[in-house]
Amino acid sequence: MYIKTPKRGILVGIAAVVLSFLLVAGYTAPVLADTEPVLDIGASGTWDDTRVDRACIIKDGGLYKMWYSGHNGSNYQIGYATSNDGILWEKYSGNPVLTAGSSGRFDEDNVMSPWVIKDGSTYKMWYSGSQTGPVWRIGYATSSDGISWTKFDGSETAQSVLDLGAGFDVHDVFHCTVIKNETDYFEMWYTGNDGSSNLAIGHAWSSDGESWTKNSANPVMDGTGGDSWDDTNVFSPCVIKVAEYADYRMWYSGGNDSNTYKIGRAGCNDGVSWFKNLGPVFSESGQAGDFDEIEVLAPCVINDGGTYKMWYTGVDSSSTNRIGYAISDDGIDWTRVSVPEFQIGSLGFLTMLMLTMGVAVPVTTVLAKKRKRK
Repeated sequence: MYIKTPKRGILVGIAAVVLSFLLVAGYTAPVLADTEPVLDIGASGTWDDTRVDRACIIKDGGLYKMWYSGHNGSNYQIGYATSNDGILWEKYSGNPVLTAGSSGRFDEDNVMSPWVIKDGSTYKMWYSGSQTGPVWRIGYATSSDGISWTKFDGSETAQSVLDLGAGFDVHDVFHCTVIKNETDYFEMWYTGNDGSSNLAIGHAWSSDGESWTKNSANPVMDGTGGDSWDDTNVFSPCVIKVAEYADYRMWYSGGNDSNTYKIGRAGCNDGVSWFKNLGPVFSESGQAGDFDEIEVLAPCVINDGGTYKMWYTGVDSSSTNRIGYAISDDGIDWTRVSVPEFQIGSLGFLTMLMLTMGVAVPVTTVLAKKRKRK
């Protein structure tokens, strides 16, 4: 006496049904990983294969648009990506969209840290560019589609639009944020470097986005007047203006000589006299293996229908930079949101239907016919 082995068709049918239910049970609801970036580095040999960081995001209609810095081990360039939800991003196939300038320009070696606004039908970008040294200055470009950019030849050194100063910004000006306020003036907050690795934030204004006047009160925010966590460096600001409260809100990178970079928040009603929150509002994960294990910096925050959404640069233990995402109800308490680990729930359901109807159902029919013959 022996156990009769099912025929091959029956086994295929049973396997199909089991596989289908596993697909649906396991993958119908995407599983969010708490530690995954929303924008990763490119494949080996591409223009952004060592770092992606310092991004600017706007919501244009129903589409999120990102301009980000990419590094290939030699120099920075600027790329473009789009998303329907701010989480799943598709890089533009023609990247990079802004590259280093011609010899002699302020941006002849690197372009990075884009800040983009849409003013009417025109996209306007302010970005950081460097020459050999490097010495960083701020440039300006415009576009009708956010992809093809025309650089503006500014009146400052080597065609820049914001030049070095004589104090806190004597060595570099870079990593800026720009808004157009209700009086149609452009306001810029930018990072200044005095040459001793002490970074502070300055303020400037412009009627056209091309010619800028620095505030005589600069720097408007530095390492004083806050907590000890940012008493050496404050930089890479992101500023939004909340019209109903007539105030400015800033998220910025901060650090000191003994800790890693974190993200802080400050507020004011004039764009100049800033009051910091005590302590950082967003810190590194501290979990081994996370893309933002070591530090977080360079926030870009938008208020999207009452929800604050932040994209930030995360740094891992190998000093690789990637872009992460977090949300908040108040701009202070943040929750990380990541790319779903599995995104094939609908595929699982479709597979179940196809396999069940295409394989399992015929097998069941065969079995039924066999039972009738008995």
